[in-house]
Amino acid sequence: MASKRITYEQALSDWEFLSEKIGMCNDLTGGFVLEDEALSLLKSPTKATARKLLISLIEYWFHAGMDYFHEHANKSIREIYEEFPEVLDISVRYGIDLDKCPYPFAKRCA
Repeated sequence: MASKRITYEQALSDWEFLSEKIGMCNDLTGGFVLEDEALSLLKSPTKATARKLLISLIEYWFHAGMDYFHEHANKSIREIYEEFPEVLDISVRYGIDLDKCPYPFAKRCA
């Protein structure tokens, strides 16, 4: 679970790094779009609600793995963070257990 000390700005920066610099998480539209946090943002569009949604997106990114990209195809989370050390920093900040990430981390959508 992410620390309450993570600001909206930090969460937004981390999400932008993961999704734009590395790649989008697997099955975001099907697997995540109806999450409580996403619906809450529609009902209460505040920074606090957006922060919760961003934290959920980041946790989901690690839980679901990445959508398939040929440059990252069949890579493990370890190979991803060796190439992008910021991923390890982000995982620590959000309390993510990297041993629970899918393998391979970058895979085709089912």
